[in-house]
Amino acid sequence: MWNRKKILIVSILLALLAVVGFFQVSRSKREVSISFYHWKSEFFPSKHDLNLLQLCEVDQLYLHLFDVDNAPGMQVPIPKAKLKFQSNFPPGIAVIPTVFITQRTFEDAGSVNISELAKNIVQLSRQITDAQKLVWKGFQIDCDWTAGSKQTYFSFLDALKKELGNEIPLSVTIRLHQIKYPEKTGIPPCDRGVLMYYNMGDFKTYSKINSIFDASVAKPYLDRLREYPVKLDYALPAFSWAIFYKYGKVEKLLSDQQIPGLLNSGSFIQKEDQLICKNNLLLNGIYFQRGDIVKIESVSPALCKIAADQIAPHVNSSDFQVIFYHISSSEIQNYAPADIQNILHPFY
Repeated sequence: MWNRKKILIVSILLALLAVVGFFQVSRSKREVSISFYHWKSEFFPSKHDLNLLQLCEVDQLYLHLFDVDNAPGMQVPIPKAKLKFQSNFPPGIAVIPTVFITQRTFEDAGSVNISELAKNIVQLSRQITDAQKLVWKGFQIDCDWTAGSKQTYFSFLDALKKELGNEIPLSVTIRLHQIKYPEKTGIPPCDRGVLMYYNMGDFKTYSKINSIFDASVAKPYLDRLREYPVKLDYALPAFSWAIFYKYGKVEKLLSDQQIPGLLNSGSFIQKEDQLICKNNLLLNGIYFQRGDIVKIESVSPALCKIAADQIAPHVNSSDFQVIFYHISSSEIQNYAPADIQNILHPFY
């Protein structure tokens, strides 16, 4: 005969098992897909890039087409850094055309013809992709808007949705500060958002923190993620860059492609993640002085996995994409398909 104490213990255990089972079922219902950003001005993927896309069964690519910024000395938005194709686009992969727009484009509400800007962006995007016979699966705007520019920016997004029509979903990039302070920055009118889970540190003054991703910096922003009213996809970092510091202050942000030139110049001493200039020199149009520091930052597969572990418990929908930034980066050469699957594991 069981006494009441044993019955109570068994009941509690059964209840716990039911709760665990519920969460396992809930997580098993998640639909997670993989994608990548392509963020170079020339489309010329390496064999590694193409193999990674194929082995990860990627069927759509976020393709950065061009930037929009004000013309020098004017409040007139113009396209810059338009994508050029140096090789054929891989078959069977659709695209989400992605356009970066500077925040200052929307700072002066009276200077921007919202409807004309939306129309011009869609027309130029069609012109670039139609030449390659690419199929659209959506459209994305990348803009780090602020409380001061949100009204103009949101009006632009409404106009852009009209230009795109009902068949093309619109997504926008969202930063952590916009997740944490939605009352201040507002909720953008879009079909989905992509949380950019990187570039969260302040690199303007030299520090030992990895400004691309640092778990301690990111953690305080996650509390409100699950309640965000726009369904989110999640962009994780898989890239590197170099930050050029002069007297402890940032002088210039260098791309990962510029790092080998610094290493091969013979003018820098490497200490861990730092390159310390030994002598004055002019290299690729950049003037370095003795004592200048170039800090190399990167996100390895192991560090990217930490980012995934951190964000996975806070996702706000059961169907989403994990998007790696970016294919054709130097760092992505260190990522194998097994690394990608390992990084994705916490989301399932």
